[in-house]
Amino acid sequence: MKTVLYSGPKLLIKDDGIRIRKRKVFIPYQDIKSIKIKNAHVTRGWLGLIFIGIILNIFILFLLYYFLMNFYDMVDAHGNHLHYSHRSPGMIVGFLVILPVIISFRLVRYFNRPLMVIIKWDKQEFRIRFSELNLSVSELRSFLEGKAVVEDGG
Repeated sequence: MKTVLYSGPKLLIKDDGIRIRKRKVFIPYQDIKSIKIKNAHVTRGWLGLIFIGIILNIFILFLLYYFLMNFYDMVDAHGNHLHYSHRSPGMIVGFLVILPVIISFRLVRYFNRPLMVIIKWDKQEFRIRFSELNLSVSELRSFLEGKAVVEDGG
């Protein structure tokens, strides 16, 4: 049976409790009120940035469309003397259309990953980034099952 799940510079998770090395405190599992795994959540600031990004992308698409229409008219007016690539306007429009899809995919991945582990005890709490633990959520849950209350936070 594993006696130490994680040993790092800030935290030590053992069978009998959790040692916070930064504060030089040992907390037995009986004294821990909850261990919360907090995911990222959308705030008004994030929603505002997403909304502004969508509006700016629509504006850029409109300017690109306006430029391309004037460029084609200019080519027709001069008797097709200007040489242009037939493929590049489509690639630019395709890139600008696919850009919001890529951004939204990255945002969804960001907001679905666990960010923080919050340990609460006796009106005190300790926060550590989940990426610093180098553990998976299932590993942490299975180790702490029956020892402490592990909850998902939003």
